[in-house]
Amino acid sequence: MFAPVFDNQTSVREEMNELKIMKEANNYNSWLYSQLEAHKSKDSKILEIGAGIGTSVPFIFNDNKITLTDKDENSVKLLREQYYWSNKFKVLKLDIEKAKLSEKYDSILCINVLEHIENDFRALVNMGDMLKKDGELKLFVPAFRFAYGELDNTNKHYRRYSKSEVEYKLEMAGLKPISISYFNSLGLLGWFIYGRLLRRKQGSLKVTLFYDRFIVPVLAFIEKLIPIPFGQSIIAIAVKKWK
Repeated sequence: MFAPVFDNQTSVREEMNELKIMKEANNYNSWLYSQLEAHKSKDSKILEIGAGIGTSVPFIFNDNKITLTDKDENSVKLLREQYYWSNKFKVLKLDIEKAKLSEKYDSILCINVLEHIENDFRALVNMGDMLKKDGELKLFVPAFRFAYGELDNTNKHYRRYSKSEVEYKLEMAGLKPISISYFNSLGLLGWFIYGRLLRRKQGSLKVTLFYDRFIVPVLAFIEKLIPIPFGQSIIAIAVKKWK
């Protein structure tokens, strides 16, 4: 499913409205977080990098202690307004490319963030440094360089990834991949058509929500049964290496 993207003329308020609509894509989000095994943890310390408007929270809460971070001041403000009421939540401003936290976490989520970071290797090293022993990094990034188009350019993506690149960078950052798989096979076709062939700078919200309602349930069932050799995105789960 191709998410809405924003050009330079889009206001912060419009961006937030678009993200709120994506937050309503319940089938897609449920599918994604189930693949990330976000539901497995309980009574854990979880850190999310680039939390945006908190789309992940319903899927990872499960009585966990959650630290939501973002480098955007508006996102941090919104998150603090949403979750001020609970001592289970902490909201911090963090640019993972340049800094890290002193705390250690059982699990770190990084969803559709790494492609926005110029020095993605430094970001991975910083994330690894914040994991406890045997802690897991759950990574979600766009796949296949050939699909890079106007949607990526407008959305300020530095790159799309191959499985081998993800594996190599995780290993070099001191993280051991335990699974790397493709996700959302039909979404790759939609992204390629819109962004590469049609050179659209923005996805269609109506198409996105239609895809979520009617296509995602069927696609999720098929991809559960059959390993797919391609997808719009890559899901990687890695653990911190220990000598």
